[in-house]
Amino acid sequence: MKLYELQNRLENASSEYFRVGLDLFHESRRYTESSFQASLGNISIAIELLLKTCIAKKCPKNLFIGLPLELELKLTYPEQFSELNPIEIRSLNNFDFKSEQFNKCISIFLFLFPEVKQSLKPYFNVISDVRNSAVHSIVPHFQRVDLDRSAHLLLDIVELLKAQKIISAFRFKLNEKDEKFRNNYDQERLERL
Repeated sequence: MKLYELQNRLENASSEYFRVGLDLFHESRRYTESSFQASLGNISIAIELLLKTCIAKKCPKNLFIGLPLELELKLTYPEQFSELNPIEIRSLNNFDFKSEQFNKCISIFLFLFPEVKQSLKPYFNVISDVRNSAVHSIVPHFQRVDLDRSAHLLLDIVELLKAQKIISAFRFKLNEKDEKFRNNYDQERLERL
């Protein structure tokens, strides 16, 4: 199946939002008066694109809504049907079909990785509630601890997908600030228990 361009473009875009979102996140932690909406918006988009990258690589049919039956069957059972033709590939790569909503992508991701459902579901609930506001309007009633949870979720998803070789470790390198945050967050969580 020739969906490498689609998969590569999704992964590349998610890596860009990943880095920008985390850089803004670290900046917002350094200056308490700085706004966190841009960070939250970029982190939310990075998470959504990471989920879509994963779906595009593991079960591409489930990334899109309303595919023609022939294309849906070709994506579901590639060994049973002829290769995708250039027009079909171009249509998928250009997102000519609507892609799944964020919450459905979360459900698919958790179905693909049931071993993390219990630990990540509370974090997904937070980001699911604020994602649209962060990207399309103003975030109401949001606390900085929720921004920390969102950044932690992003880092957990990245580590899982790198370990599964779904995304490139090169594109999603953690820097010193990322590592420090992750270690401190994990330590604080252990102390709360």
